[in-house]
Amino acid sequence: MQDSYLKLHHACCGCPGTLKDPDADSAGAATAASSQVADSLISNYSRLFDLGAIRAERHLRIAYLIPHHHVTGGLKVLCQHVALLRRRGHYVVAVYRPPGSTSVSARDLKGSASDNAQGHHDGESGVGFTTIDSIPSQNDLSTSTTITALPSWSGVTADEEVLLGVDQHLASAYPQVHTLDAVVCGMFQQVPELLLGLQNTSVAIIYYEQGHEYLFGDVSRFITGSSSAALDRVFHMVMGLPVVLAVVSEHARKVLDTQFGRGRALQVPNGINTQVFCPSVPVLESENCNVSDVMPMQALGSQTDQEGLDERALTQQPSEEHNLLDLPNKTDPCNSTTRSQHSGASSTPESSVRKHSPWTSAGLPTPDKVIGEGNKDLVELPPLAVLMVGDPGLKLKGFEDAIEVLQLAVEHFSEGSRGGTNGICAAWLRSSGHVVKKALLGSASASTLHHSYNSTNRRAPIVLPSTNRRAPIVLPLLVTWVCQRMPGPLLLSKIRAAGADSGLLQLALYVGAPQELLPKIYRCHQALLFTSHYEAWGLPVLEAMASCLPVVTTACGGVSDFATSGTDCLQSEPGDVEGLALQLISVLTDRALGEKLRLAALKSAQANSLERICNRLENLLYSSVAASKELLEIRQHPLVLKTVHSCCMAAIEATKNYDDAF
Repeated sequence: MQDSYLKLHHACCGCPGTLKDPDADSAGAATAASSQVADSLISNYSRLFDLGAIRAERHLRIAYLIPHHHVTGGLKVLCQHVALLRRRGHYVVAVYRPPGSTSVSARDLKGSASDNAQGHHDGESGVGFTTIDSIPSQNDLSTSTTITALPSWSGVTADEEVLLGVDQHLASAYPQVHTLDAVVCGMFQQVPELLLGLQNTSVAIIYYEQGHEYLFGDVSRFITGSSSAALDRVFHMVMGLPVVLAVVSEHARKVLDTQFGRGRALQVPNGINTQVFCPSVPVLESENCNVSDVMPMQALGSQTDQEGLDERALTQQPSEEHNLLDLPNKTDPCNSTTRSQHSGASSTPESSVRKHSPWTSAGLPTPDKVIGEGNKDLVELPPLAVLMVGDPGLKLKGFEDAIEVLQLAVEHFSEGSRGGTNGICAAWLRSSGHVVKKALLGSASASTLHHSYNSTNRRAPIVLPSTNRRAPIVLPLLVTWVCQRMPGPLLLSKIRAAGADSGLLQLALYVGAPQELLPKIYRCHQALLFTSHYEAWGLPVLEAMASCLPVVTTACGGVSDFATSGTDCLQSEPGDVEGLALQLISVLTDRALGEKLRLAALKSAQANSLERICNRLENLLYSSVAASKELLEIRQHPLVLKTVHSCCMAAIEATKNYDDAF
């Protein structure tokens, strides 16, 4: 992975020494030193907890601050935490500020500090405890008829929910705040508000870093006219605050260590529900298990006795006994157009959908949009089905690279239709039990894969082995893209140029798809293509591996925490479209390789069980509670309070036009 974070700091980044105020810089330096003391405290208590010196004598009361209701990997994990902790017997309060509500002012936070220490709210200001029922009619803020703290698509519930109104903070909205043991937030903008508003309570404040763009120095922070530069500054300031810091991966921890001196942050990795994301047929726990017998590459959506069981598992409602956690049961309420599309009303004409498409074979709803139709002049076989998952609006996901990869694969697989060598097609046909008919003898001994439409490419072309057979047969490439929003015109035009217009590639878009469809979508494809430039984790990769789906991914950082290139996936460097194309072709055509990756991927996914993740989460929580009084003393230091106040003011200013900030 390219170390883009090496340019993380700059003259105005917000770290001590860049604040242009000697007093602020001095306070910032002292606060940053106190944050490292806090990390050492938590690390020591964590070790004692692992050794049994600290025992969990009671269940905890924990509040989770929900940052937004959009479908993202980070929010799915926070909802998963809520469900896991409740299953362990802990009391969880979900807190949410709906879009349209402004962030609390620093003046109000400071004024309420003495109040929350006594466990009551600021009655004079007219701001009191806000329950779901007492919120005024704000249906215009959401497409849901009832506003809830947890997103409805998650299928997860909390023991109690609190909605923050305009100019409210947790201490004023929740009189019982002093009864909480810990508050967990997943957005860095929430940290200064919590530190300032809870400065006189011993509640442990935990920030769970899952890999924000600013952690990796994303270039978007320098876009003119956006709030990114101001938010980047807030992020750097927050990294120096004495909050309990948890991190999702070893890769992200190393960045925190080298860039902010916070390498002792506790790691709480992501987990996967292997009862939901799983193969269509159970894999026997045997080294000699033939994965092709479990999930044949060509048997897309084949009906088996086991699929009836899968169907029942997909349709059951979440419960305390078997909560689907990261398998939500509704569409994203932030996207009002997707609910009608996935309830059966799709604008995609049936004639444009290939008869061999995986979604028709597996009984999935018709996609929201299909780009590209089959070429009737070519002999088509069941298509090679590739899956992509992610937001096309995020440059870091590398979908422009993914389209280049697909174009290179399309060019290779379509060589037979242009009279070129077609050894890969013939080999694939023979390995799949097909008889290659009307094959013509040729003299070519190799097939060259060119990076055709990027004239600036300087890499050497890839040479693939081939046979002397030529066949006028096409292996069409069919790509399913599960995304949060429709790709923009530029990406769509590149997709058409990559082969959609010629009928050699077909792209199906599921926009804001119901989350309960995801496991079935994974199971009816032959490979996941994941092209992120950087990731602190990479949840789609783990979901695919648990579904026994071979993965071709970039070596984007966090993926290496649970996946090993050449063992349970194939990896290339970010931006290496030729390497990714070669690996994708290999996975789609080499049956033995596919079998090896499937079985190894499943075992790797099963090692990241929810039980293991919950153990690490409880370690973090109990360690934070054990250190809470010492942490309070650190937070109450005058220099720390001064820095927290400055950070809170900067956060308020940076998030004035940013609804998802708190």
